[in-house]
Amino acid sequence: MKRPIIPPLGFAHPQGIPDPDLNALQQAHVRSPRLVTVDVPILGGDDVSRRFYQFVKDFPMTPSKIPFELTLNKFEFSITSDSLQHIARNQLIGTDPLPVREVRSKSLQFRLKCVSAAPNTEAFPISSWVVSDTVWPEMIFMTINSNDYSQNVLEVRRKLHHGKDLPIDLTNYIRAGKNEIIVSIPRMTTEIKKREYFIAVEEIEILQHNEIIDMCKEQSIPAAKVVEEIQKKLSGPTEDDDLIIVASDLSIDLTDPFTARIFEIPVRGKNCLHRECFDLETFLLTRGSKLKRTGQPSRQPSMVDVWKCPLCSLDARPYNLQCDQFLVSVREELQKQDNLDVKAILVTADGTWRPKPESQSSHKRKSTTGEDDGDSVDGGRPSKKSTNGCKATMVEIIDLDDD
Repeated sequence: MKRPIIPPLGFAHPQGIPDPDLNALQQAHVRSPRLVTVDVPILGGDDVSRRFYQFVKDFPMTPSKIPFELTLNKFEFSITSDSLQHIARNQLIGTDPLPVREVRSKSLQFRLKCVSAAPNTEAFPISSWVVSDTVWPEMIFMTINSNDYSQNVLEVRRKLHHGKDLPIDLTNYIRAGKNEIIVSIPRMTTEIKKREYFIAVEEIEILQHNEIIDMCKEQSIPAAKVVEEIQKKLSGPTEDDDLIIVASDLSIDLTDPFTARIFEIPVRGKNCLHRECFDLETFLLTRGSKLKRTGQPSRQPSMVDVWKCPLCSLDARPYNLQCDQFLVSVREELQKQDNLDVKAILVTADGTWRPKPESQSSHKRKSTTGEDDGDSVDGGRPSKKSTNGCKATMVEIIDLDDD
């Protein structure tokens, strides 16, 4: 194949796809260990019940700002003896250079993460931290529990080689009591100083499928509280409102965003502002994990950073999920009526509800295709037309400035 040494005018070179197996061999020694689940209790007869999930549980060191004024910065955090007993450790098997880390239910791992923020940001809330991508400064050097700054050096895996900046695994360096991280940043350029950088030590816990299901069921929102919040939403105006829209009812979608069917266990995050829920088990089963290797007895646990709400992208970690008991009662009542095809309900100010009628276009689609278009097999989010296409609710608009 003949190709000129100098590219022709206007030639656009295709963007390279990061492949750490080829382009990051110099960091082969800091690869993530292969996770192997052990002591798996038989909680069910299927593979689903034996699946494990990783997520950020706690912060031994909460997000802390890295000051640019100092060349050396010291950050300290403490680990209890009880936590140390649950830490998963690495081991080498045979001649394989990739370490194996045995994990079980309630195993703990620790990692160091850095996130950038807008200038003059002084604090980084946890709810925003857990859904933010890792971003390291252009130049940074770190050690942990090192006496002479030459031991336990922490290497950064960057976007150039790995597709995105990655957190640093600290699990093998952790010790009981006080731990110390030294961060050195050379004098920054003006361009880099336009961003603030925060670092935090995250505690990663591993739980089994059924353990998360049971835990989220206990973390419930009482039906009475949900109804009370809806009543406040539909209650009369305050004296400070200039323009008020008074609605007689509130619409709540019942369809899961992955299956376009009604949920089995309705959950939403504590920070979610919407009242719609998604199905807990479907949400768990769609959390991505590394591919199962040949000869590996079970699938690896899920990735750590896969816990965003599918409706609003806010924090949806297992400890942050709540089961909506009002929607649980709605589903039970619809099941008694053999009416689980309902896509949405209308809730009135007194707490009563009724199925939301579907639009004429939805009925036409059903009659022509012979099936509900919400049962698509691609697992995508339900069409807005299928859930919100009903006749608009009559509202009364009151303009207090009107003469």
